[in-house]
Amino acid sequence: MPDNIGAWLFRVCGNLIASRGRRTSVADRMRSLLIDRDTAASPETRAIRAEETTLVRRALADLPADARVALLMAAEGYSAAEIGLAIGRTSNATSTYICRARLRLRELLAAEEPAR
Repeated sequence: MPDNIGAWLFRVCGNLIASRGRRTSVADRMRSLLIDRDTAASPETRAIRAEETTLVRRALADLPADARVALLMAAEGYSAAEIGLAIGRTSNATSTYICRARLRLRELLAAEEPAR
């Protein structure tokens, strides 16, 4: 049990509010991506989107599992500390790892670009 229950409870509530706010803001940013725009899109646009989705999935599959988890959690708005807990790294190491994983993902996607 914590020494000061009031301070502990205040901190827990603050963390919960911050987490909810972060996820809500991520949901707001991602809302436009979740709307099914394909209903009005031309067949050509749908084909291009499908190809892009396939390329991204293929590039993600080429990354190590920890890198995929880190990138996807970062995209969902998790902090480096939260991601670090999931993949077994410190917050600072996780931040560096995410930067390197993003760079590797860019390289993989760029390598696919000439093939298009």
